[in-house]
Amino acid sequence: MANDCCVYWLYDETCTTPAVSGYVGITCRLSHRMTEHIRSRKFPSFQTKVLFDGTLKQCLREERRYRPASHIGWNTAPGGGSGSEAARAHMSAALMGHAVAPAALVALMLRNKGNTFALGHKQTPEHQAKIRAAYNPRNRGHTHTTETKAKMSAAMMGRGHPQSLETRAKISATLTARRGV
Repeated sequence: MANDCCVYWLYDETCTTPAVSGYVGITCRLSHRMTEHIRSRKFPSFQTKVLFDGTLKQCLREERRYRPASHIGWNTAPGGGSGSEAARAHMSAALMGHAVAPAALVALMLRNKGNTFALGHKQTPEHQAKIRAAYNPRNRGHTHTTETKAKMSAAMMGRGHPQSLETRAKISATLTARRGV
């Protein structure tokens, strides 16, 4: 069977051994998990060491050996999984039918919304009709003709800051060198 998971140790200069200090965790995607640790900023700057490679079941057992109880090193919970099936079923049943206040749901939706630039902005029916009228599905995926491209290029000339001949020569030389011509 392939070794698809690993037990890892996060540590810094103050840590002595994985058994008593640092953070011991398990993952099947080490680089992704390290990115999560860095983004969380939960731990100080740390180094990583893989302690064990194996199957998921083997790694869970090994993590439980390093973290048999909560609050060892930087870990707040014991290792080796998220509890028994009975414990998970009990927690799931306790949350079934759990009512959330409508105001709390709205606050959660707003907090989790990505782009809030035009939050709550509605387009007028006239504007929506204009957009629908201008949309032509037959133009989707079509490229501009050579003549149209030339017209667009001519229209853009003179916009922005004009470049001197010296600057244009430098740009040309750089692009030529990049292309290896």
